[in-house]
Amino acid sequence: MQVISEHSRIHGAAKRTARCSRSPKGTTPKRSSGKPAPDFLRHSFLPLYVEDGEALPDKEPLEQQYFESLALLQSAYPMQLLDVSTKAYPYNLLLSAWDAERKIRRIEPDKDVHLLGCTFLIDSGKRMNTRQRLYYIPIQPLFILTKVKGKQGRKTAQLLLSVFAYLYHHAGIPCYTSPSSFIRWQYEMLEEWLTDEHHNEDEQEDVANQLNEIRAVHHYGEIVRKKLRHESHFSTFNQRMETYRPCNNWEREILKLAQDIYQLWQAYPDTNIYSHIIPMECEDEDEQITRIEQYVSFVATSDGALFDGLFQMVNERLGESVDMDEPAAFTIYGKNQKISVETFDYEQRLLPLLEDLIYLLNNRS
Repeated sequence: MQVISEHSRIHGAAKRTARCSRSPKGTTPKRSSGKPAPDFLRHSFLPLYVEDGEALPDKEPLEQQYFESLALLQSAYPMQLLDVSTKAYPYNLLLSAWDAERKIRRIEPDKDVHLLGCTFLIDSGKRMNTRQRLYYIPIQPLFILTKVKGKQGRKTAQLLLSVFAYLYHHAGIPCYTSPSSFIRWQYEMLEEWLTDEHHNEDEQEDVANQLNEIRAVHHYGEIVRKKLRHESHFSTFNQRMETYRPCNNWEREILKLAQDIYQLWQAYPDTNIYSHIIPMECEDEDEQITRIEQYVSFVATSDGALFDGLFQMVNERLGESVDMDEPAAFTIYGKNQKISVETFDYEQRLLPLLEDLIYLLNNRS
């Protein structure tokens, strides 16, 4: 099956540089209702960094959690730990973490160590190649399908609503109508450019049509997003699949896709697109990192003049990036347990399914 068209690839993006690293200092934009990525502590190990007005966490529970994690880390990496008992809080924790990082680097120089709350994260450096693709899922085809009269059309729309609800709420894929969405920002800039830029007389009609389309996509996008809030899309997902009777090849493909999405959800009920992302940062503030919510998102349409304009803006924006967030393999030591992410099975199953979904939505029979 053909998947995303080649023009949906980010051109000139993600050229890795030595100045970029995966670091707890990085921050990420606000995301959709999916479970967020871990909240990295915002400091350098030496010296202590605390933002103005930022209150320190309570000492006793934080120290207890931290040293439990440190003991777990020491069981995996035998090392003589620095005695920080005479140091004041929170410098004792920062100094201890700095020392542990330095000693682990001596044992395994190719691994990075991050402090994640009160737990340690060991980054192996292994990444999944997302192929610099834009996984932009169009909402308009689903909106049109919800307006189709007839029992079969209604059942198909309901099945797709369950698929979309999983992707939005559980997989954490942002909707372009969400206030913090990267795609919403791109649509707003495109609308501003169409409104403010001087256009010749021959272009006036096209500009007016695109402005009307932008207003329309916000309207029906919000309608669909409100529909996705209903819990019934999750509770009846399996029932909708079992009672669905496809009438043509397109509907059979939709059913197969829904079954694969449902199986992925059951296999990874607590995993989303951010679960295996370690946010990156660059030393140069003028350099940009492509975030996962910028290349995996719901959009209004994925064809036509409006999408062409959106794609051009996105490609120019992301094409300036020096690197991009991609799923990473790592091990977490904390909360009396060791958690390892060594494969990318979730992402390797999800992303091809997104490609299939995009193709089917754009090629409804």
